[in-house]
Amino acid sequence: MFNPQVHYRTSFEVKKSSLSTDPSVFQTVVNLVGNWLYRHGQKSEANRNILKPWLFRGGTWRNEHGAQAEVRVEEYDEESRTALYWVFRYEHPDRDNPGRVWRTDVALTSSSLEAAVFSVTVTWYIRNDFFGKEPVIPQVSVPRIVRNVLESDFLYSFAGMKRLQATAQQLFTGDGKSLYEYIINIDRKLPVLVMNINSLGHLLNPDGLQKILVGSGIVYWYDDVDVYNEMNYMWGGNREYQCAADTIRVYMPSLDRNRPSDYKRHRYFALYDYEERSGELLRIISQNLFRMSAINMDIFSVTNIESLNSYIQRKKLKALKDAANLHEGSIEDREYIHALEQDNEIAHENLRDTLDKLKEADDQILDLAVKVELLEGREAEIENQYKEFALQQAHFSELSGELEGIRELWKSFPTNLEELLVLFKAISPDKIVILDDALRSARESKFQHLGLAWEVLTSTSSILHDLYFKVQSGNFEMLFANQTGLELTLKESSATKDSTRLMALRKRNYNGELVDICPHIKAEKGGRDLRLHYFADNVRKLIVIGHFGDHLETVGTTRRKEST
Repeated sequence: MFNPQVHYRTSFEVKKSSLSTDPSVFQTVVNLVGNWLYRHGQKSEANRNILKPWLFRGGTWRNEHGAQAEVRVEEYDEESRTALYWVFRYEHPDRDNPGRVWRTDVALTSSSLEAAVFSVTVTWYIRNDFFGKEPVIPQVSVPRIVRNVLESDFLYSFAGMKRLQATAQQLFTGDGKSLYEYIINIDRKLPVLVMNINSLGHLLNPDGLQKILVGSGIVYWYDDVDVYNEMNYMWGGNREYQCAADTIRVYMPSLDRNRPSDYKRHRYFALYDYEERSGELLRIISQNLFRMSAINMDIFSVTNIESLNSYIQRKKLKALKDAANLHEGSIEDREYIHALEQDNEIAHENLRDTLDKLKEADDQILDLAVKVELLEGREAEIENQYKEFALQQAHFSELSGELEGIRELWKSFPTNLEELLVLFKAISPDKIVILDDALRSARESKFQHLGLAWEVLTSTSSILHDLYFKVQSGNFEMLFANQTGLELTLKESSATKDSTRLMALRKRNYNGELVDICPHIKAEKGGRDLRLHYFADNVRKLIVIGHFGDHLETVGTTRRKEST
């Protein structure tokens, strides 16, 4: 059964810019579609037949790779070389999933030579003859043709009176009032998405979100507390409409502050709920707004071949009715026309009822989608917690078998750096892991001040461990120095980082993975340096010591060696 899944949808008005040399916006957009089709497919001999009359007046095209396109027009004017309605359908097989077919519907409804409504709908479906594993749902993406139209110097793009942009609009101090007034404007047609970014801005790029939602929503963002305070002031007692830190709020059209339950339509999403699943948040927002934009369209809008056929049928019916009014005709003809009108009216009434029900169901669908995603996120979180608990249990099981070994080690105090490290490994296994590379570096070290070395190790298992796994924020270098008197450095110099050879000296194999041990503690006494390089294991909550000994080679030490 044919059951297309909507991947992307947009619709907005395009107008000729002052730079355009084409006789109409129709010519500009159709040429852009032709160039997009030429570049979209694989190289083919058929590509030379793309920018031909069929593309403007109607016809078909196909290539040897299974891609095909069809254009239909209605009310084409030879003098101006434009059509009132122009629809383009392009289908091609998915290169990675043989059972999936992609369909792109582009439509242009010309209101004049200077302006038109441009719409794009991208869907995918599974071939009826395909038998195999269902392909995964693809990540949301923006068709290149949409970006080409938005970025064209020869076109302006609008949604109502709002000029569309391919990037999100950043708000600064003083912008809060104007945004608030736009949100509550009764004539606003598009949803407004407001992002209040604090510490989780890396999860969702505002510009990337706007590129996907262009024509379906307008994205604003800010990271300024003054803007937040301005918006709070404007909302006044309606605090349920506010956009808290690290949240996205979707303000739907026709916001009514006087209706107590209206705020429920304007959903918010906490970014921390999607820290590991930002792609899912993008899918929830985009798919719901795509669906809502389709429901809010005029039911007579022409967006594809099927809706164009409906327009043609309505046009034919009107012509029959007009002809019947001019000529008396037979009773059978009048009855036939009357029956067609009744059927048409019933169909339109059913369509309106269906759309009304779909609008009522929108909030319920969005609620369910959010709840499902939150439950899936919670399930993943519990699974991670279980894995972490299992690792910790295995680690503590190891401890119980090492008590006798610890007693043996305490029978004699260490006489060198390696023995000191072995003792420390035995008494701190719940906080420290010592790699063989660290033991080898201790064995080869010339540092002999065991008291200071012991201080470095105990500071690692106590202060440093707490900073990473209890405090988890702040200036670690300063906090560590204030509490221990030792110097902590979290990164190497830029000159050392630029050297592939030197950075390779700061890599260690830990649990089958290559980890970075650039962070290190510094100590010095008697003209000798001691360095403890480590990696913080955030899953098992352990400090992994990868080097404990002399200074690892840097650009500076290399230069000093070369000069002596």
